[in-house]
Amino acid sequence: MTLCCALLGSAQTEQAQARLTADLHDSRDLARLDHLVWSQPLVDDLVQVAHFKEPHIDRMQVVQHLIMDHLLADYARQHFPQDVLDPGLRVDFPHHIMIDNEVMSTLRVVYRAPLAAAVQALPQHRILSCVLRTYPLDNARQAQIFVVPNHLMLGYDLPAASQDLAKKVVLMDYQFPGAPVQHITLFDVYERENVQGRMSLFHHDLTYLKRQMLELLSIRFVMDWTQRHSGLNADDLRVMRQALEDKSAADALRGIMGTVADLDEGSAYLAGLAKNIPDAAIHTYYTQHKEQFRRIDRVRAQHIEVNDKKLADQLSTQLKQGADFAALAKKYSVAADAAQGGDLGWIIHDESGHASWLAQVAMTQKPGAEIHPILAPGTPAHPLWELMRVSQIDTGYQREDGPSVHFEVAQILARELGQRNFQAIEQQLLNTADIHVAPALKALKLP
Repeated sequence: MTLCCALLGSAQTEQAQARLTADLHDSRDLARLDHLVWSQPLVDDLVQVAHFKEPHIDRMQVVQHLIMDHLLADYARQHFPQDVLDPGLRVDFPHHIMIDNEVMSTLRVVYRAPLAAAVQALPQHRILSCVLRTYPLDNARQAQIFVVPNHLMLGYDLPAASQDLAKKVVLMDYQFPGAPVQHITLFDVYERENVQGRMSLFHHDLTYLKRQMLELLSIRFVMDWTQRHSGLNADDLRVMRQALEDKSAADALRGIMGTVADLDEGSAYLAGLAKNIPDAAIHTYYTQHKEQFRRIDRVRAQHIEVNDKKLADQLSTQLKQGADFAALAKKYSVAADAAQGGDLGWIIHDESGHASWLAQVAMTQKPGAEIHPILAPGTPAHPLWELMRVSQIDTGYQREDGPSVHFEVAQILARELGQRNFQAIEQQLLNTADIHVAPALKALKLP
């Protein structure tokens, strides 16, 4: 997978000088960039949605986000393949369906009240009243299209011939008020499913199919009402969809380059930067941030080991009340060191990664902390309960030449470099952007 690390890693910071012209005099248009025009009705709808997370956001701020997301999304799509921008592509919903769902969520939030009123105006106050006829799915046709595999399928994708057949299978005829008769086909339902949903279709789950068919009917009702009654025109809906596409790609770029929280999938771009962080930079960071690498070098500890949970709880209570730890260990512990009061001596930090379970537990305890029973791992047939007390801790620092320090510092410095590169790319994009806004937005500020 090529991520154009060399290109991104060499970005140079310049002062942003976007060409911002306040020359849009159509009362409906607020901003234009490339082929996109963001209208006032659309922006106001997006402001309303944004208020759920940012109550004080205004039109100007939303336009700022729209412009930057579009510029960054174009850059992201030019430099990264879709499977990097959308790593869940194989198992999640198809990308265009994910965007459809976001559009639908946006519309349902913005037009919640009028949509509810539109449903109430329907016969029986139900969208189902718009259904003219449903068609049972013939078992033979279903089996012909969704051939249950005899092996594990990664995506449960229909081959082209089966997709063509599914497009011919009508499941429902419906008609919304003032609109022509329309249909829902088997392919319409299949197309909107993620892997789990497609697996249900392949296993001929008719209950699931019916539920998804009715959900699609509801989605189409919202879209039909929006197109005819919301005040948004076809261009507005296209631009809304593009805005959501842009935000998805721009957010992916932000994650890849380290300007937001870590991606679950990781960032190959940041990993590439980390591999090339020089040792001298790692040394400088370690020297300047040494306290960040303080660790426990050794602990002085003692323990009590018993094979009964009730007894362990009783001993814990006695210890909280001030009982002598060594005396209890001598009387109740089944460990070999019971006669020594459960004394484990000094436990040294083990850098090999093979420290015993008791040593690992000791390294997590603090002097004076309440002592609670801990179930020892790997003893289901004969459970053992440990009570651990740490009386002293000596601290030091992780070794600069240790692998954990090198890895951690390289990751930190790679993220910082990625963030600087991202800022440079933002500024380069703004240098060549030709942005037009309404006079009311002439004070628009961009990063």
